[in-house]
Amino acid sequence: MKKDTEDLSVENVNDESYQTFVNDEETFKDGLSLYTYECQAYQTFCKDPSIKYKIDWDYPSSLHNWVESLDLTCESPAKIGLIGSIFFVGWTIGAFILPRLCVQYLIFLTFLLYFLFVSKHWLDIQIFGCVINFLIAFSINFLPESPKYLISKQQYEDARDSLRVIARINRYKGSLNLRFDKEVLDELSNQSTMNTLSGKEQIDCTSLGFFLINFQLKYLKGDFFVNIIVAQITDISGCIISGIFYQKLGIRIALVSCFLVSFSGGIFFLIFPNAVSMIPFFILLAKFGVSASFSICFLVNSTIFPTIFAGTAFGICNIFAKLVTIISPFLAEVEAPVPMAVFSTITGAVAVLSYFIQSEPQSQNVEKKKQNQKNN
Repeated sequence: MKKDTEDLSVENVNDESYQTFVNDEETFKDGLSLYTYECQAYQTFCKDPSIKYKIDWDYPSSLHNWVESLDLTCESPAKIGLIGSIFFVGWTIGAFILPRLCVQYLIFLTFLLYFLFVSKHWLDIQIFGCVINFLIAFSINFLPESPKYLISKQQYEDARDSLRVIARINRYKGSLNLRFDKEVLDELSNQSTMNTLSGKEQIDCTSLGFFLINFQLKYLKGDFFVNIIVAQITDISGCIISGIFYQKLGIRIALVSCFLVSFSGGIFFLIFPNAVSMIPFFILLAKFGVSASFSICFLVNSTIFPTIFAGTAFGICNIFAKLVTIISPFLAEVEAPVPMAVFSTITGAVAVLSYFIQSEPQSQNVEKKKQNQKNN
């Protein structure tokens, strides 16, 4: 059920004391006229409480949802948007406290269930834990350290040794004559700064655009159910195809392409707002780009952020992304064309920003130049 355009049967009433029911349809009689008509909530009974209404449940888009069950039809758009924003507020708060709660209480619950259903003796579970820890500590000694981490710590010999171990395990027979000289390291430093800034903005804008289009779906013209089905199929397809894009095109081209696809969808919404038959196609474009880029941001985490703090940086960026996303339900409640204008702006801006991402340092080009100089 749409807040502004739900199909409602409305009766204009001068004398509300007389009420009849004809063929299970609620009607009101003013002594002179008896009629019902389709209306828009904010143009009729929300302005004039004397006008009575009922929902036409035969209309295809009429739904039993929160707006109907909590009687929110005539509430302000800010209150409607607040429902969605509270969800992201809870998500953000959970990002701060849930990891700590899991460590503090989940372990306690595990021991509690053990003593309740398995055994009353603490020594058994203690021995089990010690054996597992010993096996982990013993096996770690045989695992090579991450070469990217060693390079970031300027431990180049250790990085080469680690790569040799990895090559031996993978039965790699190629050349391992690797060099990590000052020129490549400077390039790595410059790349890390740009990628860190670009990566943060991409995650923030992708999250905002992804949820903005979701909240905006209920106000788009056309068949509500068809629009939802197209959006969900596009979402799944974008998640699947994003990995192929990343593998075949690289980070920069894949992200720029995805954001430009979403940008084109938003622009089409602005140019052709009344092209009802084309709305599903516009949704496909807008949704596909942000869905695919959302998945790519997860895939390239270890590449766009410096290795030494990649996990921490991505977690912090996710928290900021959820903070930014809090405003998406409010934006969806603003009158058109503001929501799609904002969507087009952020996807276009982040497409330009993604162009400056370097998926990896151009060390291979540096090595080729040096090799050519030696050959000459």
